[in-house]
Amino acid sequence: MPSPNYRLGNNSFTVCAPFYVVPADDHRHYTLQSSPASNKIVLVDFKLAGAANRWADACQAVSCAGVMFINGAANQMHSFYAYSFRLASPTPFTNVPIVVIDLTQTPAFLSTIASSRAAYLRIRSGDFNEAQFQDENVPAIWWSKILTLVLCLFSLLSCAIQLTRFLFDSDWRIRAIPLVPAIVLFLEPLASIFRGLHATNMTLLKMRGFSMGFTLYAQLACMAFNYLSVGAVSYAAYESLTASEPPSFKRKLAMTIGLAFLGVLFIADQAQMIITAVTLTDLMDTTYLSLLYLLCDIAASIVFVIFGGRLAKLLNSTATKLSSGERARREQFSQRVRLSGWMGFVVALTLILFAIFNSTSYDALTTIYWMIQDAFTLAGLVHVWAFCPRYSAVDKYLTWSRFGSTQQGTTDNSKDAPIPGPSTSKQRTGFSSKV
Repeated sequence: MPSPNYRLGNNSFTVCAPFYVVPADDHRHYTLQSSPASNKIVLVDFKLAGAANRWADACQAVSCAGVMFINGAANQMHSFYAYSFRLASPTPFTNVPIVVIDLTQTPAFLSTIASSRAAYLRIRSGDFNEAQFQDENVPAIWWSKILTLVLCLFSLLSCAIQLTRFLFDSDWRIRAIPLVPAIVLFLEPLASIFRGLHATNMTLLKMRGFSMGFTLYAQLACMAFNYLSVGAVSYAAYESLTASEPPSFKRKLAMTIGLAFLGVLFIADQAQMIITAVTLTDLMDTTYLSLLYLLCDIAASIVFVIFGGRLAKLLNSTATKLSSGERARREQFSQRVRLSGWMGFVVALTLILFAIFNSTSYDALTTIYWMIQDAFTLAGLVHVWAFCPRYSAVDKYLTWSRFGSTQQGTTDNSKDAPIPGPSTSKQRTGFSSKV
């Protein structure tokens, strides 16, 4: 059966020995008992524990004859798990023979070894395969990674520009940044940094730049930070829409519950990702977390579209009470909130496509994964530019952009008018409060 070679493993072997099926409970800690595993080929489930380096160490400790993975995703093993150890050094990580039985071929293999006549296994290495380069033969995958890297760099530049606009007033004096924009300007760059590092590792560094643990964390953690940013923008939109209305306990309770749910989901997701990165062991099936994130994304998208439309109507009803600068800021926020909602639907669509192709096409799955990253990055850019600070000295250098030009010509230092909207509730929102 076809099996990928490990780039820094044993690529030349022929082994014939009895086999031992490792119990599921021993997978969690990569444990092998000396008595049943010694001088045998151990069968381990790739879906339960796929770190080849840890199984190699365990095998060597009890003098087993080799390691055979079942339920292995061969394409993933070629392009990802064959590098499940740090590749900064050319030193082989093990001499233990390791082979992988593909997920689609595992049922037939298990039926064969279930026979009473099956007492020995013969495993042998195949031709050397510099597996990581297979992605370069699929232009869609290669260019999708490059696009993600470019978008991440653009996102970081945009965040830096927005941060300086919020940080400096018209005379280059440092001013306080409102809470919600500060949260967004912290989370979105953080997401872009992890996403960009992962894209760099997968392209320029040929997946040899970081450890397996960091790679596992970076490939998914970035999306969790984006979801927290969605929560922050949702709160700002809600506060600005209800600022002129009498306080409502039910509305406040609903928003609090929603944000608390998102926070708990984020903490649980981060905890399992960090533990997985440290132990290289999957603690849980992330399908359920992914489903919850998808539902949150769809709900937030609907809310953004509705809130954006209501904010626009509210502006029309109070147009005569607003200064030109204040109106420009609020119009920008309402437009970007609504646009963020539509971008959220794009994100949801890519997540659904990922689920559809999860077990059918590796090339399509990989391409869609990077499309998801691009969608998150673009949605994050909308969040970053949704907030418009009062005039900053930085704006005079942004004449090429409507983000700067809408604020030029006046510092708009007039006092906030007592009208519906976030300016009458500085402590509650701050997205257009004086800073």
